[in-house]
Amino acid sequence: MLITEAIDKIVDIINRAVSRTGSLGELHNATIDVNGNPMKILEAFDKDLAAVLQQTSVIGTQLKIVEDLKFSYQQNRVFNNNLISNFEDADTVEAITNLQKAKTTYEALIASFNSIKNLSLLDFFK
Repeated sequence: MLITEAIDKIVDIINRAVSRTGSLGELHNATIDVNGNPMKILEAFDKDLAAVLQQTSVIGTQLKIVEDLKFSYQQNRVFNNNLISNFEDADTVEAITNLQKAKTTYEALIASFNSIKNLSLLDFFK
């Protein structure tokens, strides 16, 4: 990777400057080979740093997606556990009684509708 070469070269220049065998001014003129062409090390560093930051952004986006999916999974898991619990805790006798009440109410509604569906105000005027 280009950035590692640039960092190695920068560290080498700094080490030589510290040991007084070189100068930090070399940072402005030093080059590294990039596909057969010389490139200033600071430009190479900047170029690859931009690529690293872009990949960091992509990874951050993917991490956000994973976190969102994890949260959604946890919500679904809680919902499903509650649903299972409700099924397991359901009182069979009470459920049958409620079903009978609903059935009776429905049948009464249908009977009422059938008895009044043919009524008209015209029948009262005769």
